[in-house]
Amino acid sequence: PTKASPGNTYALGSSMGGSISYLASFWRPDVFGNVCALSPMFEPQTIAAVMASNTMYKQPDFEEQRFYIDNGGSTDDTHVPVFDARDGDEGGYWWLDTQFQPGIDVMLWALQQQGLTLDSPRLCFRKFPGARHNERAWRRRVGQPL
Repeated sequence: PTKASPGNTYALGSSMGGSISYLASFWRPDVFGNVCALSPMFEPQTIAAVMASNTMYKQPDFEEQRFYIDNGGSTDDTHVPVFDARDGDEGGYWWLDTQFQPGIDVMLWALQQQGLTLDSPRLCFRKFPGARHNERAWRRRVGQPL
């Protein structure tokens, strides 16, 4: 049987789907108790809403919510290759995860300002240096939050 409680219900997506998964939990914490956002693109309005809601994550509907956020992209030590033949026709956009990182950093900061602790059971961030912004990269790491 399916368990319909928020603690057993996940919103999971990649790229804009990761952002939408977060928004689903923001607007319906009574339904979505867990968020998995792979390479999300957090818009300024979403981050501002989190920053403006001073006590939101201390309220009963939000107390148990858990967030997994990850991202690939270039780092100081590892760069995303412009081309990877293993991607076939799913090449994706090699630069996007690198461009999304500042928004992810600010979102993580905003969630911490709400009382969530990074790398705790409630808020987890994982960086995958050199990973591309495509289905192949997400397929390789989707098991992390699950």
